[in-house]
Amino acid sequence: MQRFKVVTFAVLAVSALTAAMAASAYAGVEGLNAEGKATTASFKGSSEKEAKLTVLGSSLEVKCKKETSEGTLETGGKLGAFHEKFEGCATNLGGECTGLGDTAGTVLVLGTAHLSTNTALTVGYELSLVEHLHFTCTVLGISKLVLVLGEYLCEVTPINTLTSTFTDRCKRGAEKGDPSVTSYVNDEGKAATLTNALQASEGDTSETMAALEGECDVTATVGVKIDV
Repeated sequence: MQRFKVVTFAVLAVSALTAAMAASAYAGVEGLNAEGKATTASFKGSSEKEAKLTVLGSSLEVKCKKETSEGTLETGGKLGAFHEKFEGCATNLGGECTGLGDTAGTVLVLGTAHLSTNTALTVGYELSLVEHLHFTCTVLGISKLVLVLGEYLCEVTPINTLTSTFTDRCKRGAEKGDPSVTSYVNDEGKAATLTNALQASEGDTSETMAALEGECDVTATVGVKIDV
């Protein structure tokens, strides 16, 4: 019995040491090149699958028929900038939606993105932070100003394989305006929650939780391995 306890304690000690070493060695999700080094890259993508913005507790939905996107992965293989163009935008009640200064039915979105993962290290995420976005929607002849700001998580596939084509998927939870995912692992290897989750407001009303739904395929200028 005594020997069993010693062996058990030894196994537990080794397991704890291994976990500690893994945590200390965790450098966050990185975009790597064929040589296994952090890389830079440019991305372009397009989709004709419907993209949708919903707000918690609101019946109003903003739907866009087409999306084109461009982005970069900067030095270090973790961060980048992006801009997206949504076209054919309208509400579920009818009436066109247009970004301030954009052509009719078009909404431009600018922001920065950070590669991340979940606590099980099994999923790749793109944590996106959008710049304050304003657009107007005309509903039943009345023009409404909509403000969107904050950050959201979308799943990126594939991971852990060198490729030049990826798919970004943004999902909502059980309710409109409820994001599917709000937790992730930061660069320190610690579980974290979005501190400024995506929000939206109509006119002068206070901001309310919002969710983005959509899917877009993107192509990189070089082969990239999203190393999780």
